[in-house]
This record gives sequence, structure tokens and C-alpha cells, in this order.
Amino acid sequence: MIAVGERTGARAPTRSVLDASVTARWFIPEQATETTEMLLDLVRRADGEPLAPAPFIVPEVFFAEVMSAVTKQCRGAALLGSCATTIARLPMDRVPWARTPIDRYLELLGQRVGAYDAIYAAIAVEEGVPLITADAGLARALREPPWVVLVE
Repeated sequence: MIAVGERTGARAPTRSVLDASVTARWFIPEQATETTEMLLDLVRRADGEPLAPAPFIVPEVFFAEVMSAVTKQCRGAALLGSCATTIARLPMDRVPWARTPIDRYLELLGQRVGAYDAIYAAIAVEEGVPLITADAGLARALREPPWVVLVE
């Protein structure tokens, strides 16, 4: 069982796993907050060029999840097109399913963490970095460990 606050690796995190719930807020004006906007700024330099190395790690399912959340709130073709183009260009390290830490993933599923949420959490635990989410239900399902950063 993954203990509260457990992390692998001893290095200080300079990057984070970014949950789709935060990114979707960048495209849904009613849900955007100062914190979500600040995180958006972290993926760019002041001149608009992306940062290197990428500050966030995301599973491949991230992109479909962001589009799903935005589609539920906004049906405008222009916004959806802008969202799809923007998220495809974000400087993020993508973790394909083949590189998902399956043992940790299955352990989290056994703890009743949702199937998609468990992917994000497994990557964060395996990489030893924080998981940034706007999903309070996910934080509760993980028992609110210190490596989960809940943004509002």
C-alpha cells in the first residue's frame, strides 16, 4: 500500500505531474483562478517561448481528458480548436502507457483511486514529484498526502 507522503527518489522536485483538471481551467473562463493562471505562466517564458526543460509531466490520457472537460463546458468550435492546438504545443514531458508504472498504478486502483487518476498519481509517486490537481475528490481518494498539491 502506498503510504501517505511516500515518494520514491531523494532528489528535490523541480517538476510536477500536472492533472488535466488544472489545465482545463485555462480554457474555461468561469473556472480559471489566479493559481491556475500562475501555473500556465510556468509553462512559458515572459516572451512567450516555452521553458526547457518541461516543468510538467503528463500521461498521454491528459490530452483527451482536457478536451473532454472543455467540451462539456464549451461547445464553440473556435475555443475547442484553440484548446487542442494549445495543449498539443505545451512543453510537457509525455508518459506513454508503456512507461506507466503499472505496479503502482494497480496498487492505487486497489485503494479505490479512479482509473485515470491512478495514472497521474502512479507517475508522481514513481518520479518522486508533486501531483498538482484541482480535483478535491482525487486528493481525498489519495488520503491527502503531502505530495498532492490541491489548487483552487
